[in-house]
Amino acid sequence: MQNEYSSGPLPEWDYSRLAVHYERRAPYHPSFVALAAEGLGLQPGQRVADIGSGTGRVALAFASAGYVVDAVEPCVEMARIGLRATQGANVSWHGGCAEETGLSESVFDVVSFGSSLNVVDAARAVPEAARVLKSHGALVIVYNYRDKTEALQREIERAIRTLLPDFDPGARSQDPTAIIESGKLFRVRQKLQLPLVHSISPGEFVDGFRAHATLVRQAGNRLQKILDELGRLSDAWRGADGKIRIPFSTHMWLAEARH
Repeated sequence: MQNEYSSGPLPEWDYSRLAVHYERRAPYHPSFVALAAEGLGLQPGQRVADIGSGTGRVALAFASAGYVVDAVEPCVEMARIGLRATQGANVSWHGGCAEETGLSESVFDVVSFGSSLNVVDAARAVPEAARVLKSHGALVIVYNYRDKTEALQREIERAIRTLLPDFDPGARSQDPTAIIESGKLFRVRQKLQLPLVHSISPGEFVDGFRAHATLVRQAGNRLQKILDELGRLSDAWRGADGKIRIPFSTHMWLAEARH
């Protein structure tokens, strides 16, 4: 519950030290909940289990659209930010993990994973999602991808790989359809790609990369040099208003439970 949160067991991907910078990361497309509802036939008032809720972005988006949300997040530092962000919203917080949420069986209409399916044991998390869903439940997977065809994003990629040539974006950069459909518990019904532009100050831009878990894990003692280079790059792209505008796209997979 909002005022009764206690942390769960921390997964391999520990966001404790990254949480303070996480809100600098690009937001999801503002229409992603409405488009998920349209694609899956969802209705306000239905129950959503948001797994790996982090700072509560997906949970708050669903709650603001009229859904009743249970947010599951094992990292207390992330959840603390999420509790503040969702204060007054219809969101209850739980300290479970994706593989063992602690949620009741067959009570949810939707399970969502916002940039989290890639950092859990999907072979256990997907069946757990099926367990907590009603028989006609749905699965929503959402990620933000940098648009690497655009000039600024190409420069960002070059800056990272100059200092970290073997950088591997990992599972989050891959289509999760096979993972979602493994075990024949779900069928992907629709894939959506929603372009957006993230407007942010150069300092906030650099701080966002401090919360880039994949980069932080691989960069090690090269991280600060990468951040310094990204800082110089962001200054060069600063607009007249002091902001830089960074192209992204929100990718979403909508799946329905098999019967």
